[in-house]
Amino acid sequence: KQVVNKMMKQVVTDVTRPEEMMERLAVLETGLADCAAWVETVTDTGKRMEDKLPGLQHKLGMVVTISNKMVDEVSSITSNVKNLNTMNNMVRNMKPVPSYRDVSPPPSPTRQVLTKPLPSIRRLPTVPFLSAATSQHQGGVET
Repeated sequence: KQVVNKMMKQVVTDVTRPEEMMERLAVLETGLADCAAWVETVTDTGKRMEDKLPGLQHKLGMVVTISNKMVDEVSSITSNVKNLNTMNNMVRNMKPVPSYRDVSPPPSPTRQVLTKPLPSIRRLPTVPFLSAATSQHQGGVET
């Protein structure tokens, strides 16, 4: 608008030739047309950016949510690792407890090892009870 007003003042104040004036007006119209095209391009770009903004904000919200979840998971895993390290250090500092393989079971009553040797088995002398009883019946003498 300022350019057009300036041109109008020049036309009113200066008496120039109509050919020059027409050339100036043509240049001015071309410049104004270029400016209008640029304004339209910028306006369209602005509208497209405004249209994309809610989608980008939604995606950003999703990224923030996922990032927060990842931070929570990492802190949980870090805490678990610290707890495991503490447990490992405690186990290393403890006295070794014998495992079930190292401890022999108590002897069972049936398999106990005797400290005294077993008596030897020997043949006992036979008693002549039957022979004496049969001899009395047959008239023999008792011995």
